[in-house]
Order: sequence, then structure tokens, then C-alpha cells
Amino acid sequence: MWCFNWLKNLLLTITLVSSLSACVVRPVYKSDNVVAPTVLSNIALSKPTDRFTQIIDNKLVDLLHTASTNKNNKYKLKVTGQYNYRTNLIGTDRMNLDVSAQAISGIVEATGSYVLETNSGRKLASAVVRSATSYDRLEQEYANLKARERATMRVAEDLAEQIYMSLMAWQVKPAKAMSR
Repeated sequence: MWCFNWLKNLLLTITLVSSLSACVVRPVYKSDNVVAPTVLSNIALSKPTDRFTQIIDNKLVDLLHTASTNKNNKYKLKVTGQYNYRTNLIGTDRMNLDVSAQAISGIVEATGSYVLETNSGRKLASAVVRSATSYDRLEQEYANLKARERATMRVAEDLAEQIYMSLMAWQVKPAKAMSR
């Protein structure tokens, strides 16, 4: 009886090991286009003009894996961004603005744009991206300021990710055209 259990365990182990040895781990997002990362890492970012654009640039440096002011880069990326705040009120009447109206949430709406150029000044790509996020308004003023600040950071990082995805989409198009 013990011999049968031992033989059964041995066959089960051999079957399991042989089935697992046939498995191969491959990257899910394998790309045949090797040109894209090297081109995107050769982008120099222009100097930001304000804090909001600085947040976008910082995220783009992380995404592009580039030194933002390297002199040997082949491309220049000029990024601009602007945002505004909007507040939603409850307890208001369209005809009579009630003094007891309370702001329950705020919205940060942002627009960003970029222009990708060669060092000689030839324009390669440009786009405008938009994003919006909301935040809760609380009774404490400091909590409102921090919530607004975090929402501004979120919307700036979202704009940077949209710019990065737009650059990736632009990069794939020329690489496919060159391979044909």
C-alpha cells in the first residue's frame, strides 16, 4: 500500500515539474520598436515658467527618463500649462443668491500644451491636453488649501501623463512609416 502511494506521489511530481518546465515567462508589453525609448530619452525640456508647469516637467522627466537640461539632446519639448478653480455651491437660488450657500466641492480644470521641435527648430509634433479633478471643501481653511493643492498636483501629473502618451503615439507613427 505504501508503495502505491509513493509511486502515485512520484508520478504526480514528475507531471507537475514537466508541465511547469514548459512554461515560459514573457513580458506582457513587449515592443518590437526599440527606437522609441532612445528617441524619447533624447528630449530636453524647456525651462518652466511657473510652479504648475514645473510639476508637469518633473513628472515628464520621470516618464521620459531624461535629464531635463542635457545639452546633447536632439529634441526640445516646450510645455505650458494653466489651471483655474471652480466651486460648486449648494443652497442657492438662481434668482436670490442666499447668504447661507455653502461650497461643498471644488474643481480644478487644467489645460496643457506642448511643442516638440528638433534643435534646428523644425516642429515635429504638438498637442493640447485637458484634465479636471474635484476635491472636497471642508470647514477648515487649511484643509481646503491642502485639498486644493493636492488636486492641482493630481491634475498636473495627469496632464504630464497625457503628454507622454501623446509623444509615445507620435513616436510609433514615424517608426512604423520608416519600417515600411
